[in-house]
Amino acid sequence: MGADKQFWLSQNDSNLNTQPMKTNLFKIIVFVIFGVSLAGCAGGDVNISETGFLPKPIIEPLPLKIGVFYTDEFQHFGITRETLGPTYKIQFGRANLKLFDFILSNAFKEVTVVNDLRKETRRIQNLDAIFEIGVHDYDFSNELALGFHAMITYIVKFHPTDNSPPNSWFIGGDGYVRMRNFTTMSTWIKDATQAAMRDAAAKFLTDLCNQGEVKKLAPHHCN
Repeated sequence: MGADKQFWLSQNDSNLNTQPMKTNLFKIIVFVIFGVSLAGCAGGDVNISETGFLPKPIIEPLPLKIGVFYTDEFQHFGITRETLGPTYKIQFGRANLKLFDFILSNAFKEVTVVNDLRKETRRIQNLDAIFEIGVHDYDFSNELALGFHAMITYIVKFHPTDNSPPNSWFIGGDGYVRMRNFTTMSTWIKDATQAAMRDAAAKFLTDLCNQGEVKKLAPHHCN
């Protein structure tokens, strides 16, 4: 009995002594893998020209003729960010255009791109309203626990056909991706940004009829 007791005490003592070593070893492995993942990330340009897959919405387009004005910043959006040392220049103007071309073509019966916001333009083209589209904010963060997170906020200004001032609508999108091993930071930025754009698209289509100006234009469809 004494020998058995001594054996189990020895085993327990051994477990206690090796536990910190195992924990430290695990931490080392995690950081080594994470470091290797970032080893190929020397910064640079991240050009996002596509949005990723966008399923066709199951909605009926509103019977409105809408003009859309894309700001220069929206069409050529670019921003520089530093993360974990390297600096990245993220550009997704082309993806912005494809995103809102998709959104608006599914939201309204007829959409026309216009080059200015003059009242004459609205009158001549017989538009119900003009939507001015811009990027209000964009950022990202790398969170080991949750994944890589991109945040984008679009601003949509409603320009009615009368003399009333435009109203603004802010649409935020969030995108999370898992920080997979041996994947570059550029890929994380791209995947998370595209996910945030798709999230913003879903919110636009879901909340469209909740906007006061749209309800006035299509009262029988937004009830």
